[in-house]
Amino acid sequence: YPTRQKPELELSPEEERQLLAAFDEAYFRERLAADDTLRGFRSKPETFGRLQAFFPLLLAGMRTGLRKGDLLRLTWGHVNLAEGWIELVTAKKGVPVAVGVAPDLAAVLTRIRPESPAADELVFRRHDGEPWTGQSVKDVYALAKRVAGIKRRLRFHDATRHTLGSTLVTGGMTLEEVAAVLGHRDYRSTQRYARVRSRAVRQKFLAALARHEAEASAPPSDAVVSICTPPAPAQTLG
Repeated sequence: YPTRQKPELELSPEEERQLLAAFDEAYFRERLAADDTLRGFRSKPETFGRLQAFFPLLLAGMRTGLRKGDLLRLTWGHVNLAEGWIELVTAKKGVPVAVGVAPDLAAVLTRIRPESPAADELVFRRHDGEPWTGQSVKDVYALAKRVAGIKRRLRFHDATRHTLGSTLVTGGMTLEEVAAVLGHRDYRSTQRYARVRSRAVRQKFLAALARHEAEASAPPSDAVVSICTPPAPAQTLG
């Protein structure tokens, strides 16, 4: 892509709302009935079950930024819900990471957690109880995008890891802090989010400038007028 036409690698806030709505059964049924491109799933009652099983995996990716491979091998031994942490050594880089568990993710993990899980028991499984594979994640994620009405190129990696990195930078975290969360051994990997920080700074700058211009062009208040207006000369009695 030319520089000006590079696609955004992260979900917009509206796209995130759309994507998460795809896992609401009422919305799913509504989309299934209204969108003829989804008619092939109308006779497959297990379709929503596939989405339901995929939701915890997707949400974990969105809230932790873990790579897909690390999510697929995540076990309950990595998850400490009592203290609110997920800790593991990343498969790709061998970097230890400790990621806080967001409240909505904690609620989902609490719901799907077995009563006494073994430390090596996988956290995420498909609707049929089998482990997720890279291909099965790709297939169900594509379905979720279709239900959400998101048509542009947006990989699972973009919707999860890239979106979280951008969100953290926009929220005020430094690139060094984001690198620690995402497990980047090479700081240059985090530089991709510098453009997001620059964009956020530019937006703050323009907003501040607009406020200043609005204040500068506003009519003076009565109090200011009374201070700036010299008193009328006293009348002399003739």
